[in-house]
Amino acid sequence: MIPGAPAAQAPVVNPPAVMPVGTQTQVGVAPTTRPAGNENVYTTKSGDTLWRIAVIQVGSHEAVEQIMELNRDVLKGSNRIKPGMKLKLPARPGAAGTAQANSSL
Repeated sequence: MIPGAPAAQAPVVNPPAVMPVGTQTQVGVAPTTRPAGNENVYTTKSGDTLWRIAVIQVGSHEAVEQIMELNRDVLKGSNRIKPGMKLKLPARPGAAGTAQANSSL
């Protein structure tokens, strides 16, 4: 340091962009959407399985049997799915109870 010389300023470092609180991401998983309202229809994509749809869209792997039952006409006795199929889904567990509980508020 040279006497009488102005002190060097530390470089300005900007913090990295921060995601809003509550935002979650999964690498390699495309976001999915379900229609609003009472329609529980899911359009399959490449790489989907009934198990994965049950877990991600309905919330439980136990919903596989329900999905197969609701879509007998589409699946035609098979558990194989193809991209672009429109599958009816059961309601998420507790969804009806939540709506009913909220309606009494």
